[in-house]
Amino acid sequence: MKSIPKDISPRDDAFHGSKKRISVEWWYFDAIFENNYSLHIGIRTFSRWRFGFAVPCMEIYKDGKLVSKSSKILPFSSLYISKNFPSITLPDKPIMVFDIQEYKSSGKWKYHVEMEFDSCKARLDFTGETRGWKIETPAESWCVALPRARVEGNLQFDGKSMDVRGIGYHDHNWNYSLLTVMRYGKGWFWGRINSENFTIVWASIIKDGHDNIAIVNRKEGDYLCAREVKFEIKKFKNNFPSAFRLRFKGKGVEGDISLFSKEMHREKVVLLLPYCRYHAESEGFIKVDSIKERTRGLHIMEFLSFG
Repeated sequence: MKSIPKDISPRDDAFHGSKKRISVEWWYFDAIFENNYSLHIGIRTFSRWRFGFAVPCMEIYKDGKLVSKSSKILPFSSLYISKNFPSITLPDKPIMVFDIQEYKSSGKWKYHVEMEFDSCKARLDFTGETRGWKIETPAESWCVALPRARVEGNLQFDGKSMDVRGIGYHDHNWNYSLLTVMRYGKGWFWGRINSENFTIVWASIIKDGHDNIAIVNRKEGDYLCAREVKFEIKKFKNNFPSAFRLRFKGKGVEGDISLFSKEMHREKVVLLLPYCRYHAESEGFIKVDSIKERTRGLHIMEFLSFG
């Protein structure tokens, strides 16, 4: 995947699908809240043309530890999925709805996300604070619609109901298939890190070496692509990577950040591939032009292995 980011439109975050083969497409949302809870909400589709199924899922964490997890399988035909702008709905309720009127009037990217299971429920609004971008290839593509977002709403689980506020993220990947495994070698790491006014979204694709990507967003501003990016695994815990170092440099941007796993959520995804979602602490800095900021707080990152 060539790491050349481009501007996006709402069409980029809509459904793409595949006519050639069964492909996996997913919309990913996460948020870290002020009350030390965090969550992931995802919608994965497995389809060719308009045949297949979808898997909505939600995980809730407290201090990085998993406290609630739910998912279900829905026939693809039960969903209304737009190819023109981000919208996934059931006949009687929304799952993900993009506020197209807000976008037309102000240019703001705002999403309403709802997910409901027997044991948990979420109703959240994600409002973008940064400019989105995409990295697109003839094969797989990645749209980071919300590198950083303000998140507000309500969570319900285990008999609790809580209003929440925090910082979130949203991206969308499409056209992933068995061919992806052959192209991408051993797997990938991915994450995003915030300072007060900057956000870096990074990825390290593991082939014979590492194909590294780092894009820095200014809050309410533009994005910058680092050309020199180094990602290192520094420690292991129970045979899984647990400490890392990310260094990057480009025109007007540089940084050096160490990440230390606080909690790991390990499971199998898609074709029983090993997967780990980390809640990680950081130590380091992001510098844009002459402004240097320390990274802070807890960050979410992931590791997907192709075996």
